[in-house]
Amino acid sequence: ALVLRHHLRGNVGRWLWLGVAAALALAVLGGSGLLPDFLTQRLALLPTPAPV
Repeated sequence: ALVLRHHLRGNVGRWLWLGVAAALALAVLGGSGLLPDFLTQRLALLPTPAPV
């Protein structure tokens, strides 16, 4: 149980970090007007969380 809980917490932390990094990247790119192609490429590469 302890190992499973630690694993789940690690996954949540990783997704939270990815979300923060993505938000920062969007803010930077939006501010510099580099959104279009770069953003679509990034979104296509983003991993989707596996269904539980």
